[in-house]
Amino acid sequence: MTRDSYKHFEMSSRQKIGVKPVFFAEISQNTFPPISFMARVEVNEKCLSPDIKSGTMKDGLLTDRQMEVLRYRKQGLTQQQIADVISTSKANVCTIEKSAMENIRRAKETLEFLYTLDATHLCTIPTGTDLFEVPAIVFREAEKINIKVKYDTISLINRLRESKSQCCKARQVCEDIIVYITDQGEIYFG
Repeated sequence: MTRDSYKHFEMSSRQKIGVKPVFFAEISQNTFPPISFMARVEVNEKCLSPDIKSGTMKDGLLTDRQMEVLRYRKQGLTQQQIADVISTSKANVCTIEKSAMENIRRAKETLEFLYTLDATHLCTIPTGTDLFEVPAIVFREAEKINIKVKYDTISLINRLRESKSQCCKARQVCEDIIVYITDQGEIYFG
């Protein structure tokens, strides 16, 4: 590979994946930088800080590697860019990210269950109900027991879709959803 063809390759690669520019004045005539030099991406170094890594999740549900991948994803890096940064394959990054997201989903479900222990059963939304009818049902039932719901119509629909995404298809509830409410008007779905 000649110096000019390398320069063209480096420039086109940088445009594709957003790599940091290489200063050719730093490279001698007869040597080229290693491949890892070409694929360097700019990352927020704070995400690698030992202060952040240690202590954030002692005995938590996420491994250090999962936290690292999620931090990079939060910064907007692609899976391939993360793979280049942490010296692994894109498939491995995909697996790590998928496992992390599954652990987070399980943790959210566990917390939802914990919160429902302090709440009372409000109603059950039957299968086939239109999502836009759900707030009216919830507000009506909460009014019967003199509790003001903490959410408006749109926020309640969004909360339901976020909490029970597997129970909602398009605008329909596809499986019965139990609704719980606390004395403060917080809504949880079981």
